[in-house]
Amino acid sequence: MAGGESLAAHIDLVLGEVQPNFVSPLNELGHQFCGWDTLRYRDPQGWLQLRGEYGNWSLSHHGSRPSPSQIAVTNGAKEAFWLACRLLVRPGDHVLLPKAHWPIAKCVLELLPCHIDYYENSAGNVSDLIEKLADEIRDVVILNSPGSPLGISLHHDLIVELKDLARCGHIRVISDEVYGFTSDGSSSFSSLVVDGCTNVLCVDSVSKSCAAAGLRIGFLVGHEDLIRKALSVKATLNSCASGPSEIAATYLLSAESVDYRQSVRKFCEDRTKTLRALLLAAGHHIHSAGSIYVCVDVPEEAAYLTVGERRVRGAPGLAFGAPGILRLCATVSDFERLCE
Repeated sequence: MAGGESLAAHIDLVLGEVQPNFVSPLNELGHQFCGWDTLRYRDPQGWLQLRGEYGNWSLSHHGSRPSPSQIAVTNGAKEAFWLACRLLVRPGDHVLLPKAHWPIAKCVLELLPCHIDYYENSAGNVSDLIEKLADEIRDVVILNSPGSPLGISLHHDLIVELKDLARCGHIRVISDEVYGFTSDGSSSFSSLVVDGCTNVLCVDSVSKSCAAAGLRIGFLVGHEDLIRKALSVKATLNSCASGPSEIAATYLLSAESVDYRQSVRKFCEDRTKTLRALLLAAGHHIHSAGSIYVCVDVPEEAAYLTVGERRVRGAPGLAFGAPGILRLCATVSDFERLCE
């Protein structure tokens, strides 16, 4: 850092996490974490009550309720995504990955014997993916709508077309739905799972929707046969999710916490709108905005921009396949300093 400046002197909007400025209902549950049952080996597929609550949440948000047998609890979304790739990507497959993508996705795919190609997923562009699916052989499509890093949602008509292709068995789909709570739920592929589709896997977690990244609770949603295979692979990595984390996640997804989840969603929406307005007022050009991110066009691979007299740090787009943009997260606590 030039001139020996302290990082504390800057506003840091790099980390993609939801850090509300209000109290979590988990503060009232501390006593439940002390039971001996939480310290023992638990169901490798995940606590049945947690899987049931996730199914209920999916019904209320996506309009479809996967059964507990179609859900596996994982140690965060990363493990769920890794399992999905191991199950659906076969040797020699052609995999379509968003050009602007979650870096972990590329890292996982590069470990597999497959061919990676990219489709344009900038705001408003859907024709590139349609053309690639029509003109060339594509086996697996990786989706994250809405998602990181750009925060955009793919067009509804494209989602419908992809669902039809998956339903007919023409493609396999891995749908990263971690940011789906910020949308109306129509982009979720969980309805295909409920209908018995065997070539779709959905990845989710409570990290963003419940502002609970530290719990490390993720979900893999798919056909019962795929979930059984996933558990066989998962057994080589770990025995089960954390007991206290499962209890906490169950409560956060239950009907008792609906007001809290709505507060988290509103917090994300309000913060993102406020950050977008501040950046526009400061003369910056917005590349895209959505979920919990605002992406700004920058003349070069900059790590900082200015808002008034404030210097704001973001995540350079080169790290996730989008050079020339700076990604800013509106839902971290350091954002409040920008509004002072």
